Amino acid sequence: METETEIGSSGKQLLFAKGSKVEVSSDEDGFRGSWYVAAVVDHGPSSTPNPRKRKQSGGDHDRPYLVEYETLEADGGRPLSEWVSASVVRPSQPLPSSDEKPRFEINDVVDGFYCDGWWTGVVTRVDKDSNVVVLFPGPSSAHEIKFAPANLRVHLDWVNGNWIRPQQQQEIIQPKGGASSQKRKRGRPPKVRVERPIGLVEDSQDTHTEETYEVLKDQPQLMLHKRMDAPSTMDDSKNSISKTVMQCAVASDGKDGNAIQSPAIASTDNGNAMLSSATASTDNDVSQKNRNLPFVKHSLIWETLESMEIFQKMPQQPHFRPLEEYKEDIREGLAIGYMVTFTNVVERISQLQFSSPTNTIISTLETISDLKNNGFDVDFISGRLKELLSKKEMEGPLLEELKGVEMQIMERSLENNKIDEEIHEIHSKMEELEEKLALASSRAKTKHCEVDALKSKIEIIVRDIQNAKHDFERLLTAPWASGRRRRQQKRENDQ
Repeated sequence: METETEIGSSGKQLLFAKGSKVEVSSDEDGFRGSWYVAAVVDHGPSSTPNPRKRKQSGGDHDRPYLVEYETLEADGGRPLSEWVSASVVRPSQPLPSSDEKPRFEINDVVDGFYCDGWWTGVVTRVDKDSNVVVLFPGPSSAHEIKFAPANLRVHLDWVNGNWIRPQQQQEIIQPKGGASSQKRKRGRPPKVRVERPIGLVEDSQDTHTEETYEVLKDQPQLMLHKRMDAPSTMDDSKNSISKTVMQCAVASDGKDGNAIQSPAIASTDNGNAMLSSATASTDNDVSQKNRNLPFVKHSLIWETLESMEIFQKMPQQPHFRPLEEYKEDIREGLAIGYMVTFTNVVERISQLQFSSPTNTIISTLETISDLKNNGFDVDFISGRLKELLSKKEMEGPLLEELKGVEMQIMERSLENNKIDEEIHEIHSKMEELEEKLALASSRAKTKHCEVDALKSKIEIIVRDIQNAKHDFERLLTAPWASGRRRRQQKRENDQ
């Protein structure tokens, strides 16, 4: 790709003419490795104060450019403008032809449009709807974001005036000294809002929306970064640039990463790319780190992983000896996968609930066993998991016992209902008998009264009989008298 040029004040050609569409990288904490689309507004003299740049070098190629960003805003809502060094500017990456649909595969290194800029990551999976999940390891944990294909592009490097796509997957690392930062300066992109799941865009070209991606894990505080030497560090006599190139895929679901090819040095000579073998570092620290390992730590991603918070709280010194069974070229990649797996296991354990399936704990224990075989210090984690599993396994018998007790309660309740019905029937019968008893008692009382009355009458009759008897005896013994005398005595007796 040819870039527009312009004659500078010194008579030398400037790389970008006014109005050229370019991309500007950021070296600020929290934004390293990102590229933002802008347009060249003006050229400045070599003495322009404080242009944002990587390293100082002379010549017109270090003359600053005044650029205006398309997606970044300054205070007041105006497009952000600033002076930047030529060393952080490159042409806008060419768009694919309209009839060329991008296809992404696992382990592809891509650029994803996120937070108003392009960030570099590694494809970890593609779902059935062609949405692409990209891995962005940060300083404390790895993060995944799901993108619509329209918001991804093939990762290309601008080298000696040519766009070059690495033959192997390119290693994405965090430069040494990079740190996560929540500070946003001079119109840097705000925190992203994920208002709804993925919104697919048919043809985004230069337009991107916040809805075209979905954060699958916590939003990254610091994105993946690519280590590149600025053009100012090139050897002008040989026109060469060095960078680390490798095929890297780190699984985020606790499984091993795919094969990772041993690092190589990508160099260019007169614009032609070629690969040459990488030379091992002789640095004492690197030698110490590689001691007793079945591979050499070429990847600078180790620095990112080992600086994560989990490895500060739980330092690990795995030996990775089981990886000796694999080809030497892929051992380092598998080891990186184990490191990511360790972080995922710890995070998964912290999110366990008592309602979590037992199989989840058993599966995690199996993964921990694999980590232990590779030298990870997981005895404490394993012990904690086994305790959790033992508590979880108590749930089954207790639930069965609970069901048994509840069944007994149900049976007893039914029996109680039957007894209550019997009691009710007995009470009903008792009420009926009590009524009968009262009636019988009343009748008996009446009869007693009648008997008493009859007894009284008997006494009267007996007395009358006695009186009659007495009269009979008296009359029998009475002397004979005249009729007149007898009538007189009768009247006396009657009185």
